[in-house]
Amino acid sequence: MHEVAAIQSPASSPSGTIHLPGSKSIANRLLVLRHLYAPTTTLHNLPDSDDTAILIKALHEMDHGRFRIHAGHAGTAFRFMTALCAVTPGDWHLTGSDRMLQRPIGPLVHALKQIGATIDYHQQFGFPPLNITGHRLAGGKVYLDASISSQFTSALCMVAPGLLTGLDIEFTQRPVSYSYVKMTLQLLRQFGAMVREGSKGIIILPSAITLPPVIGTECDWSSASYWYSICALAKGSSFLLPHLHTQSLQGDAIVANLYRDLGVHTEVVANGIKITQQGTTASALEIDFSNCPDLVQTMLVTCFGLGVQLTCKGISTLAHKETDRITALVQEVTALGGHVGVQGEALVLQPVRAKSSEHVVMTYDDHRMAMAFAPLALVMPQITINNPQVVTKSYPSFWKHLKAVGFAVNL
Repeated sequence: MHEVAAIQSPASSPSGTIHLPGSKSIANRLLVLRHLYAPTTTLHNLPDSDDTAILIKALHEMDHGRFRIHAGHAGTAFRFMTALCAVTPGDWHLTGSDRMLQRPIGPLVHALKQIGATIDYHQQFGFPPLNITGHRLAGGKVYLDASISSQFTSALCMVAPGLLTGLDIEFTQRPVSYSYVKMTLQLLRQFGAMVREGSKGIIILPSAITLPPVIGTECDWSSASYWYSICALAKGSSFLLPHLHTQSLQGDAIVANLYRDLGVHTEVVANGIKITQQGTTASALEIDFSNCPDLVQTMLVTCFGLGVQLTCKGISTLAHKETDRITALVQEVTALGGHVGVQGEALVLQPVRAKSSEHVVMTYDDHRMAMAFAPLALVMPQITINNPQVVTKSYPSFWKHLKAVGFAVNL
């Protein structure tokens, strides 16, 4: 049986300095690029998250000829390793958790097979586990359905500079979460890749990739979103977030703009940002989350706590995440007294405030469910979260940081 965390609001307005983890999105890309092109590069400020630890372990096992690789819940690791195994000599078996075996991998496999990769489905067609016979690939033209995950595109792009003829990717469906692809391409350009980006696809030429001897990972904007939520819900609150930059590779940096409408002011200060609650909130918002899907849960729960109507568009990828996040949000918000549902292709939250409830919020093995709902302690006598340790996937210090600014967190 999972443990639960009972969370209660601080006695006074929370404030303090929060040292966020490094960005796992950037870190995981740097780990793959280092493995492929610059194994002597040292990486600093890597997050201590499960996702990054799983990828580090997978790369270590690959280096030591251990051909069975388990990616757990880490979708990023599984997708990146699929492309990496395809271009690395060996007979690889790539698997993951029960939930990972339900998450589609077919479009990436299909694209890799178009340039000669040898990949077979071990169980169900289009899904993990995979048996991969890795070998040097020539490259060439691929047609990719990029409508399910941006990680399919990023995985292909990172191996592309080392292919004999590079890679010409043409999208057959409109790509989702393209800010993450932009992040990958910016890193590749920064390290010497020749990239041509168009409206219908991406061309990456054979390139000599050079990483500097030491690289630091900037802090994580996705993790910052929970502090924006707390700031919006707590009058008089203020937080200093060091090593976070508004001019960021991370698409989730848009959270600073989104929360402006919920009364949170972002100020650039020396070596970071300061966020302050200023009290003025919109009564209704409509947001397209196509390029920042990981912010849906946080924004929706904040609006729930404030009694703000929210229409979430661009949510097609949410069903394929750690859990079906659309279903999970509807179930948990409804159980807490909210009114939310799917209308066409949008998720719509009605302006009904969170109520006191004995309901225990289920997290569905999804770290973002736990962290998104925790700030409701500020508007309810208590919020109880099931399986609180799920936060280790991306932000292991989250509960410790809540305690540091005055929240009571009782396991």
